[in-house]
Amino acid sequence: MPRCCVIYNPVAGEGAARAILSRVLEFLYQKQGTHEVAVYATEGNNHATLLAEKAYKMGHREFLCIGGDGTFNEMCQPLVGRTDMRVSFVATGTGNDLARAFGFSSSFSVQEWENFFDDDAALIDVGKCNERYFFNMMGIGFDALVASEFRKWGWIPRRWRYYPPIFKNLLFYQGHPMSINGNKTTIFLLAVGNGRSSGGGVQLAPEARLNDGQLDLCWIENVGIFQRIKNLLATLKGKHTSLPFVHMSRFQTLSLSSPQEALTHIDGESFCLSRWEISLVPQALPVFVRKNEAWLI
Repeated sequence: MPRCCVIYNPVAGEGAARAILSRVLEFLYQKQGTHEVAVYATEGNNHATLLAEKAYKMGHREFLCIGGDGTFNEMCQPLVGRTDMRVSFVATGTGNDLARAFGFSSSFSVQEWENFFDDDAALIDVGKCNERYFFNMMGIGFDALVASEFRKWGWIPRRWRYYPPIFKNLLFYQGHPMSINGNKTTIFLLAVGNGRSSGGGVQLAPEARLNDGQLDLCWIENVGIFQRIKNLLATLKGKHTSLPFVHMSRFQTLSLSSPQEALTHIDGESFCLSRWEISLVPQALPVFVRKNEAWLI
């Protein structure tokens, strides 16, 4: 039975995953041989989940994802709570916030992966929203709209693609009614972070750690356009936490509801929900991280 299962998304990062795959396999083959590595390509939504579940049942215990945060999220859904295996991540998406949280750059570097064969693993916490796990961040409102709409701007270079939907929704987003643990309000943005950032480095939860036993909540009141624009740069840099209309807290369980469905992103993938039961699953996923550089305690 091959020791390492590689699951890659051939369309992630506009084909970047396919280009990086050969370099990753060359790295693995040098140490393990071709007979020790099985490679599977995803063919659509949730296919990575099915592949990982089948591979685990077949005896695979090393899972390496090549793709975006969404592909990693899908692959890990059936693996949460299993401590007899390990996952790793080569990011080829747009934001790549989760790979950065694990200590890796946005392209595959042999130097960063030199201790991969030591079998070291860090146990990270996992968030759960209703029945779906998340590993980095989920959001409702403004950031969910940005995560959904940036794909429409495919003709813009990837590193700049978030900016058009950011400015559009700064000006025109009307906010969303929300009940937070029974307290009614209208939000501009609500984010729950296991990791610190989303959207390619926007640190909505700058104090978050992947293994601190808590999730970080950031919600921003539905302030006017002037306040939104005035404080945009502070928010992008993670300097927003002391603003009077920004609310930060930590929790292990949280209940949210709304009288109407709201666009929600879970690790960058879009859903429409009206109820959110959010909880922490502590130390639930063994992950290969770059030593001394991951966002861990």
